Formats: sequence, C-alpha cells, structure tokens
Amino acid sequence: SLPDALLIPVLTHLSQEIARDFLNEQNPTRIASWMSKATIDESVRITHRLTASQRSHVLSQLREPRKKRVLHRYLALGKNTVGELADKDFMWFLSSSRVGRVRAQIQASENRDAVESAIIVNDDETVIGLLDYVSLTQAEEEALLSTCVRHTTLIPAHASPQAVVYLEDWHRVNRLPVVDQESMPMGVLRWGQIAELESETEETEAESFNIFYEMLDTLVELGKSLFALQRRQKSR
Repeated sequence: SLPDALLIPVLTHLSQEIARDFLNEQNPTRIASWMSKATIDESVRITHRLTASQRSHVLSQLREPRKKRVLHRYLALGKNTVGELADKDFMWFLSSSRVGRVRAQIQASENRDAVESAIIVNDDETVIGLLDYVSLTQAEEEALLSTCVRHTTLIPAHASPQAVVYLEDWHRVNRLPVVDQESMPMGVLRWGQIAELESETEETEAESFNIFYEMLDTLVELGKSLFALQRRQKSR
C-alpha cells in the first residue's frame, strides 16, 4: 500500500527471501514500472531479488536502454567482483556537453552520492574518467566538459576487490570508475568499500589465528595431562 517513492527503497533493503516472496505476487509490468522510477543501484537490488523467470519478463519491459544494458551486464558478473561491489547509482555526462548545462543538472540533483560519483563519457558512452569539480567551477559556461576530466585508472568489473587495493590512484582520489570489457560504465568504486572489506578480512584472519592458538593450547594441555598420567601409572 506504500506509494512508489517509499516502496522502492524499502523493497531494496528487505532481505532477499522476504522481498522475493513479495515480488512473486506482483505483475512483471508493475515491477518494471518500479524499476523505471528507481535509481540504477536500486534497480540492481530489485533485479537481484527476482527469480530467473521474472527477470526476463521484467527486463523485456524496461524502456530505458542504458538501464537495461547495465542490468544485463550486472547479472553476468561473477560473485566477489569489483563490479558487484561498486555503486551503481552515479551521474554521467558526455564530454561534448557544455559546462553551464552540466552545472545546472548537478545543482538540480537531490542525489548527492550520485553527484559525488559523476563520471565523463565519450559519445559512444565509453568512460574517459571522473568529473573534476575544480575544473568545472573554473571553466567558462560554453566550454566543453572534455576540459573537466580527471583521468584515472578504469577498474575492470571482473577484477577481485583484493586486486585493486594497491592501485596508486587511491593516493589522490577516493573513487574510481568501474567498466566492463568494452569500457562501458558499470559503477563507481569507493575506497571506503575496499577499506571495509580489508578490515573484515583482517578481523576474520585474527579470529582464525585466535582459534588456532586456542586449539594449540588445548593440545599442549592435553599432552601434559597424558604425560603426567603415564608417569603416575609407571610410578605405581
């Protein structure tokens, strides 16, 4: 009974099991209408909660070519990849756009996270780099956006998070564009996401070492007990 503006974010954060039960009762046309109103990141989350048969019906009814391409590429990704981890909600602008028009679009946007993750693409939608906001504020209104590019490493979507931890670009930017094999945008990876994974890995490793040493201590104590028992038996 919620209006779509509230239903969409709630649906994207429900557990997969509950969301799947709810979506199974819905008409594919209605689900497609929600996804057309949702951000790309929200659309990805909803798609992930659909059954395989539902996905084909729903995606066939989406009218936005770019969103449909992103969703198809996302579904083709393997688990534990950068493409799976990256934020799918980002703004993108053509390098041939005028600076004044881009400024107006950014000022009108209410999605600040997407604005911070803005990237610049060629006319064929291949990624050039991040939007350089310093250059954007200094450029003339009629200047082309191609003068406001911050060139960075483009991370392949199929890469593992561990493989991109030591990229030099992390020393100067906190976000990097994620692309597919054709350099089409798949999302934006934040350093914070990598740092969180590293922290979880370190905690898991520390916990594993603690368990190992506890087992080792137990074995040592058991050995001592057996040795003491053997000595007592011999003394008898």
